Amino acid sequence: MRYTFPLLFLFLIVGCSQKERYLETSASPALIKVMDSFYLLSRQDSLSLEVKLANINKAIALSKEEKIDSLELKYLSYKTAIYNNHKHLELAMQSADSLRVEALMKKDSVYLAKAYYKLGFYHEKSLNYEMAYENYYESLLISSLMKDSINSADALHKMADLKYQFGDYYGSERLSVTALNYLKDFKALRLKYKLTVLLGITSNNQSDFETAETWYNKALELAENTKDSSNVYNSKGVLAMKKESFESAVENFNHAIELLQASENSSKKTELMIKDNLAFAKGKLGYKNAIEDILKLKEQKNELLDIVGCYASDLHLVQLYKSRNDLERAIHYSKEAFGYADLANSSAAKLEALGYLISFNAIDKEQMGLYKKLTDSVKDSWANYKNVFAKIEYQTEEKEKENLKLKADNTEQALKMQRINTQKWLFAIGSLLLVLISVYVWKRYQTEAKAKRTISMQKEKIELQKKQVETLQRELHHRMKNNLAFIDTFIHLAKSKFPNEAYQIKLNELQNRIQSMFETHKLLVKKDDMTSIDAKSYLDVLIHNVQQSYNRPLVMVVNSTLEGESLSSRLSLPIGLIINEFVTNSYKHAFDESENGRIFISLISTESNLTLVLRDNGKGLPKGFNLDVLESFGMETIRLLVQEYRGTFELDSSNGLFITITLPKNQTDET
Repeated sequence: MRYTFPLLFLFLIVGCSQKERYLETSASPALIKVMDSFYLLSRQDSLSLEVKLANINKAIALSKEEKIDSLELKYLSYKTAIYNNHKHLELAMQSADSLRVEALMKKDSVYLAKAYYKLGFYHEKSLNYEMAYENYYESLLISSLMKDSINSADALHKMADLKYQFGDYYGSERLSVTALNYLKDFKALRLKYKLTVLLGITSNNQSDFETAETWYNKALELAENTKDSSNVYNSKGVLAMKKESFESAVENFNHAIELLQASENSSKKTELMIKDNLAFAKGKLGYKNAIEDILKLKEQKNELLDIVGCYASDLHLVQLYKSRNDLERAIHYSKEAFGYADLANSSAAKLEALGYLISFNAIDKEQMGLYKKLTDSVKDSWANYKNVFAKIEYQTEEKEKENLKLKADNTEQALKMQRINTQKWLFAIGSLLLVLISVYVWKRYQTEAKAKRTISMQKEKIELQKKQVETLQRELHHRMKNNLAFIDTFIHLAKSKFPNEAYQIKLNELQNRIQSMFETHKLLVKKDDMTSIDAKSYLDVLIHNVQQSYNRPLVMVVNSTLEGESLSSRLSLPIGLIINEFVTNSYKHAFDESENGRIFISLISTESNLTLVLRDNGKGLPKGFNLDVLESFGMETIRLLVQEYRGTFELDSSNGLFITITLPKNQTDET
């Protein structure tokens, strides 16, 4: 009796499957042959776009008329490829979206995943990276549900490549390793090769040279042809140059050229690129004709209209002339590099070329303005895409949580219905079959015990997931701390390059801001509870950092925050930045060099608010000042932070400067 319903359900499914299969093959073989002939004609490279579309549209119309879903979706999928091959990206996207709609209506998961992948690919080619990432992610989810490991790994590879392009090397590395885990039981050599090369590049960009070398060696094992091997040896050469091991670089580049020349489908541009790298490495070893070789290679690149290649040659020439103290030619090729970067419309390349001109003090005001504008633009663009990618993943995770909750609710409802049916069954036969009731009670006990065990296992799983999240948060804070430390190091290096006092002051202020953020993550990493930090010790460290930047022993900073006062991790960053800006402003503007001064800081916690009191006994603000038009970066930063975190800001300048800031403890995710 207990198996009756499952068997009926199984027969129903099999019957529907057989019926669907019959419908799929109900068309005559001759008609199917006609459809395929139209399809094959559309694949002929010699035909025009119009003829190809006419043939594929006939195939689609016939398959739709005969209700052969699998063939209709197959032909729709190839129609997108026709548009793409003829460089009609907009039409390719429209066609891919039509494929998505049809696959959704026909409940075909295979072609639905393929449609999302194609949409991601076309959006990426159109430089719409946000939509590309979102569609790749949808393709990944559907492929994962189908347990399609290869297509899941392919989508992950595309997502990892996008993260790499926008500087999220750790995120790219994480997705690539996940993709390789999907492929552990499959051959998929080509995809594994691409993933290992990408892992080598991301490790190289994170200066993890040993790991990069390991991944490149693994890629050599997976390479299917000499062209792939050549690409890996070129990457190994670039890695060796980054480590300043130029002898090893020359060896790798020579090997790469030999393999590429042995390849049947080698690219002239690729060959010139590797030869250019080889000439540069030899130049770093003192080879006299290196510059002459690069100039000849650049002429060949110009003939091929290889703008990116010419740009790379110019940068190599800049570095070689610089090492030979020929600044005039170094400046000349820096300007040429900027010209090629402008032709390629690459903000990153323009920044690099302008960076060299700045290092040679050969930049005018207009170019300096452009450099600053490009720096802000690239930084904002990268930050925006990182946030967008994270948001897409977060929204998808939220959807998965909702689905899990829905499944739990459905399971609970099913259990309720089962209990109701059981009670009805017992009521009907209980008076007649006492033995069966006893057996039922025993079975019910077993079912509930199993349910309890299942619930217990789910609780353990949730606890494990919670620990994993905490570990991930700790890793995030640790990596953020390391990233801020790297930035601090770069600023320190910049200070040595720009001895001008004005630059030194600005760089010191920037370094203090970075330090305030660094201390937050540093304290959070040290604690078991990453939700809060000790307020007094945190403020003491911030004050000490600013004091080190300004050698002013006559000015004393007093931190009257109570011992044991805690500060939430959400508010620690804005509080730190506000204190850094206030103390910095007081040192700069409140007191003369030989004047005694006092700066007072106090953080007071109530049930719902944090009150930050900042005061100095200095000169105060000028008479008739207007906060809305006051040209002070520090004060503007403080006001914007208070506004961002929904706080209040009170200022009094009658006796020194007195600021009272109140921030609500309960900060929503929108702040």
